[in-house]
Amino acid sequence: MAASVGIALVGIALAYLFYVKNPALPGRFTARFGRLHRWVYNKYFVDELYDFVFVRGIQRLGAVLLKVADGWIIEGLINGTADALQRAAADCVRSRPAMSRSTPSRSSSARSSSLDILS
Repeated sequence: MAASVGIALVGIALAYLFYVKNPALPGRFTARFGRLHRWVYNKYFVDELYDFVFVRGIQRLGAVLLKVADGWIIEGLINGTADALQRAAADCVRSRPAMSRSTPSRSSSARSSSLDILS
C-alpha cells in the first residue's frame, strides 16, 4: 500500500511540475520523445488492435453468417417449402378425376336420404 501511495505522490508532483510550475515542459517533452508520447497518448494502440481483431472480425463473421443463414438456409427452406407445396398441389389437381355435375355430392345424398327417412 505504501508503494502505491508513493507512486501516486510522484505522479502528483510531476503533474504540478509540468502544468503549474513550468507549463512549457510538456511541449518540450513531447518534442524530444515524440514516438514515446504518441504510443502512450494512444494507449499503446490496444484499442485499435481490439477494434481490428474483435470488432471487425465479428462484423465479418456476422456478414458471412447472415448470408449463409438468411440467404441459403432460411430463404431456401421457405422457398423450397413453397415450391414443394405448389408441385404437390399441381400433382393432386392433375391426378384427380373430373367429376360430372350430374353426380350428386356426398352431402346432398346424405341430406336426401335423411329426408326420406323422416317422411
